[in-house]
Amino acid sequence: MMFYGTSLLFKTIHSAPSGKEPIWEFRVVLVEAIDEQGAQEKAERIGRNAEHSYEAQKGDIVTWKFIQVESISSIESEDLKNGTELFSQFLSDSTVKSLLTPFED
Repeated sequence: MMFYGTSLLFKTIHSAPSGKEPIWEFRVVLVEAIDEQGAQEKAERIGRNAEHSYEAQKGDIVTWKFIQVESISSIESEDLKNGTELFSQFLSDSTVKSLLTPFED
């Protein structure tokens, strides 16, 4: 088994349209798997299980929706635990669009 750092993208969805850009979250989660495909499957499961909704202050329902596994990187340490969140950051819509746009050679 190996450890992998997997980056997950989440997006807010509001029940009442506000005209504002959604908020995105870029989260790095540690998974333990036999190979990269196994890491992908575990990261997707973690992302789906992290989806949740709540009532916002103004009464609309906010849902954090898992969008995709953005990347997978192997980690060489054996002292880490499966499912540990390594890094999380809230992102604007324009930042996420920029991250998902490949650089041209």
